[in-house]
Amino acid sequence: LVSSDLGRAAATAQAIADRCGKPIVLDPRLRERHFGVGEGMTYDEVDAAYPGAFARVRNVDPDFVIPGGESRRQFHERVHGAFDSLAEAYSGRTLVVVTHGGVLATFFRHVHGIALDIAHPIAITNASYNVLRHDGERWAVETWSDNAHLAGGETFEEA
Repeated sequence: LVSSDLGRAAATAQAIADRCGKPIVLDPRLRERHFGVGEGMTYDEVDAAYPGAFARVRNVDPDFVIPGGESRRQFHERVHGAFDSLAEAYSGRTLVVVTHGGVLATFFRHVHGIALDIAHPIAITNASYNVLRHDGERWAVETWSDNAHLAGGETFEEA
C-alpha cells in the first residue's frame, strides 16, 4: 500500500490500511503537481498576481514553470518515474497506490503517449479505482475511473 503523503490521499490510504492490515508507504513523488507561488490561490488570483501564468501552466506551455513550482513536463517525468520505480520494486506483486486526479491524468497521458500540450485528456471520477498492469516493459490500463462502488460520483473536472 503506497500513497501520496498529502492529507487526502494519506487519509484514504489509512482507511484501506485499517481494513486490510497492511502498512502504508508514503511517497512524495505521488503528490499533485506543485504550482509554486500559486499554491492555495484560485485561478483568478494566480492570473491577477502573475498575468498569463495560469494559461501557460494549464494549457499552452509544458515547459513553463510558475515560480517555485514545476512544469507540466517535470510533473510528468516525476509521475511516470514514480510508477516505473514502484513497478520495479514490487515486481510480480499486487500494489495499491493512493494518489490524486492530476497524477492519474498525467500517468494516463504517459501510458497512451498523449502530448503534454493537451489539457486533461481523460475524465477521472473522484474516489474511483483504476487497474494498471506492468509486464516488465510497458504499462496497460485495464480498468479506468471505475466508480461502481459509489452512488452519483462526480468527475475530477466537475469537483
